[in-house]
Amino acid sequence: MQHFFLPYKSSLISYYTWGTGDRKLICFHGYGENALSFGLLAPHLPDCQVVAIDMPFHGETKWEESGDLLPETLMHIVQQICGNKQERISLMGYSMGGRVCMQLVQLSPDLVDRLVLLAPDGFHRNPWYNVATQTIIGNRLFRFSMEHPAPLFTLMKMMSTAGLLQPAVNKIAHYYLDKEEERMLLYRRWTLMRRFKVASALLRKQVATNKIKVRMLFGKYDKIIISNNALPLVQGLEDLVHINIIEAGHQLLKEKHIQEVASLMYE
Repeated sequence: MQHFFLPYKSSLISYYTWGTGDRKLICFHGYGENALSFGLLAPHLPDCQVVAIDMPFHGETKWEESGDLLPETLMHIVQQICGNKQERISLMGYSMGGRVCMQLVQLSPDLVDRLVLLAPDGFHRNPWYNVATQTIIGNRLFRFSMEHPAPLFTLMKMMSTAGLLQPAVNKIAHYYLDKEEERMLLYRRWTLMRRFKVASALLRKQVATNKIKVRMLFGKYDKIIISNNALPLVQGLEDLVHINIIEAGHQLLKEKHIQEVASLMYE
């Protein structure tokens, strides 16, 4: 494993590489995680060079830019990491990273030959997320609730009591909301990433036109990301797009699942 920092304007982008294979696989981690999540994967991909990037406000990346992170900016960073070579690469994204990968395919489909999505966020648009990140008033209320969370906790408790908030989701919410530092990181991360949106019709067109192989992996017991949301991408593209469902929850980058994850690069 090697660790590098790429200067970008006032920021430093942290990324890790494993292996020296001819195939280049660029990986994006999930929310609250970091690039090292993909360390287990590299030994199972001997013909690949695995490159995993720490997203802004995650891992060792030092993000000092103002405004939103644009998909064009991230693709520029990826191309710099790849040495600005005009060669096709593979993308792998877990959870939030799946949404990132799909956005990059929509932007530059001619540069991608394979898309591997692990419990990907983005197919289902959460109305609360949309209000909190896509509207001025909603974003201000989002920030206020992160700074003054008591009413939010009261609402969550009421929803849990009424059975409107699943225990697993409630547990995850408290994990990221109980501490002030984590709440403000949530606000910064969500707001920064609001330009990354999955446009299903465009994604389907780009996959079909550029013959991009898409492999998706979901956990059968995942309460966060549901595989059914991805079915519209498969319909009519069965020769290019495959869905696999395994005996797992949301956490797919674990040793016991890593062989199944790696196999998606060869199907």
